[in-house]
Amino acid sequence: SIAIMLKAADVLLALKKKPGYPYGDVCFIFTIAEEIGLEGAKLLDMESIGASSGFVFDSAGEIGRVVLCAPSQNYIKITVKGRAAHAGLNPEMGINAIKSAAEMVTAMRSGRLDRDTTANVGTIKGGKATNIVPDHAEMECEIRSLDDAKLEKKTSDLIALVEKISRKHGTSCEIDVNREYSSYRHKKNSVLIKGLKKALLKNGIKTRLGSSGGGSDTNIFNERGIPSVNLSIGMMNPHSPDEYIRTKDLETGLKVTIDILNELSR
Repeated sequence: SIAIMLKAADVLLALKKKPGYPYGDVCFIFTIAEEIGLEGAKLLDMESIGASSGFVFDSAGEIGRVVLCAPSQNYIKITVKGRAAHAGLNPEMGINAIKSAAEMVTAMRSGRLDRDTTANVGTIKGGKATNIVPDHAEMECEIRSLDDAKLEKKTSDLIALVEKISRKHGTSCEIDVNREYSSYRHKKNSVLIKGLKKALLKNGIKTRLGSSGGGSDTNIFNERGIPSVNLSIGMMNPHSPDEYIRTKDLETGLKVTIDILNELSR
């Protein structure tokens, strides 16, 4: 995607030297720390950008896929506190935080909860040594949903479950919930989508509208007032040792980018 954007900038600069330049102002944004929480996009000064619309190259698959909607995500950190004791001399004095946390994980629903919602326990850690009843355990979880009402309901259910199990084991727990990003949803007949369809059609590509279970900088741009969509640019097997993109897709991606800018500048 970076290669396509840099080459597109070169093409536009060359065209700008010629009469009848057909494009409006274009801003290319390269963010950092996207994978760890969209941190770069969150720190952007959106008002200084002043864009009326945007598109993001961050979806896998053949060129032509347009992500119309993507979910909100709640990050949930659960800290379980028990009481330490010597595991051989007086284990009765201890309260095992790991055992409490383990039952929480077992009881939690994870994976796909419904057509709009997913949940996952991503990390768990705790304890210091085998001869100490552990007094501390931590878990990091997430819940995502295309429906914000479902997201809040599933989050509330999780909190209630964790608190119930914590009381059962005599542990205490701290639960921190943070909204990492908010969902977006575009109409199929919006000006933005119509422009994208025309640009793709010029290159003989059929538009495939769909949704995604993943978040991206697109979520932040929409949340901050810049209507944006996420596009596939031909990258395959992302986040794996077999990730690749074909040369012809880089070339097609460049043509599509220029045509999108042309359509959205009208």
